[in-house]
Amino acid sequence: MLLSRPLMVDGEMWGTIYTLEFAGDIFPTHVHSEKDNHITILAHGSISCMGHPRHEGKILEAHAGGTIVNWTAGEPHGFTALTAGATLVNLRKVR
Repeated sequence: MLLSRPLMVDGEMWGTIYTLEFAGDIFPTHVHSEKDNHITILAHGSISCMGHPRHEGKILEAHAGGTIVNWTAGEPHGFTALTAGATLVNLRKVR
């Protein structure tokens, strides 16, 4: 099950924290525009990327300080949890 909770940082940034509760849980493939594009910080666990040929099947593992992916607007992306409790932090700059 994909769990989420909002994140607000000093009114300047906002985002969402997602936890993929079980290995095999999926964060569905989706696309963002320039207005709502974000970076993803993998804060815990490991995931497999899907949705775009450049990232398809790429395995990301959280390291100290997090593992960061800077998505390009219009680039489809989604994830499959490889570990229980994989945690993603998506941050968007308020414009």
